[in-house]
Amino acid sequence: MKPLFCFYDMAVSPCSYDFFTFLYSAENCRIRRGLDCIDLSIVKGPSHNFRKDNIRTHEQNENFFLNVIIPGISLVPSCVTHRWIDRNEINNKFLEPLEVFPRGYSAQNPTADYVGHDTVASKLRQDTPGCFRAPNYAKNLASEFISTKLNNLPFICVTAREIERDNKNDTRTLDVDIWNEAIEQINRLGIHTVLIRDTISAFSNQSLLQNVTEFPVGSIHLPLRQALYEKSVINFSKNNGPGMLQLFTKNHNVYFHECDEEVTALSSKWFSANYGMVKGSQLPMTRKCNRYFWGPESVADIMSFVSDAKKASLDTSTNNSFSCSENLSRTVEVALRHLCRCINHSTLNEDLRLYHYIEGINKKLKLSNTSILELLEQQTTNGLDRTKLEKFKEQIQIP
Repeated sequence: MKPLFCFYDMAVSPCSYDFFTFLYSAENCRIRRGLDCIDLSIVKGPSHNFRKDNIRTHEQNENFFLNVIIPGISLVPSCVTHRWIDRNEINNKFLEPLEVFPRGYSAQNPTADYVGHDTVASKLRQDTPGCFRAPNYAKNLASEFISTKLNNLPFICVTAREIERDNKNDTRTLDVDIWNEAIEQINRLGIHTVLIRDTISAFSNQSLLQNVTEFPVGSIHLPLRQALYEKSVINFSKNNGPGMLQLFTKNHNVYFHECDEEVTALSSKWFSANYGMVKGSQLPMTRKCNRYFWGPESVADIMSFVSDAKKASLDTSTNNSFSCSENLSRTVEVALRHLCRCINHSTLNEDLRLYHYIEGINKKLKLSNTSILELLEQQTTNGLDRTKLEKFKEQIQIP
């Protein structure tokens, strides 16, 4: 077994659902490099074992770590080993660059890839995507729930976010009136609705939506939640962490997204700078069965998605393509920055392939008036090591 040694370092990475973007990127990297499995080290950070930030208290971080991150690792079957270690326990100096993710990681100078820049490069290279899937025990438990609570009827899943953090303009909150009306119409189709609420409201006595079956255990058990998603007709969510997980699967999923320019991670600038996305484009390295919908939910759209999911066979092998020339152009910009960071550590075949893809796109579509190599030369004033760039140029056989 040849493993990809992956390091999620809590000194530079958050204890949040961003971990799963990292894990998905690592799985794509493993497939790309032809390695057999993932060996995951989660490295303790400086503040009660986590990163210094104001997002969560250390008690909340610990709760999230134990109840979401650790069980969530099981969604990637190739991850055969994981450990929670101190920095002084790391010994990766004998590993080859091909064996390490993220690129250039070391205990002394930790690197991070929890936003997903590696997936942007993967999309340009047309890499084969990985897939999250539930472990068998969770699938069995989900089947029992479907049998006893839903009488084995077809159903959809709706995932709610109910906390107020980073939700200044309510862009992450379900429109209750819209959903209640849609659920009435869905019921008339003989399809039930399962609601998975936010963890803080999992066992609340107050209902959120009408005529639904709530699944509180799914709110606190990530593998079981994923197993239910896999058995539904279609899954809906709106700007939340679990919804992002749905997009890395082979199921019908719709993620309603509204930009909020007052929240950094929900702003159009953020999606452009980190994913190359513009309005109407799809998340990198997701399949056509997964839809990133730019705008609020509506009854008409919900019903259209349900109808399509009922009729269409899952297109699980085809990746989402670029939505427009601007989407492609922005993606090239992100991938080029990622290439610079990679070159600063080492040059692998995947970097050479990425360079040739970008150069080919540039020549064909004239995204820039200068060559990609000239653009890389310009980056030597912004941190790209001149010596590393010269070695890279030798490997792409350019004088």
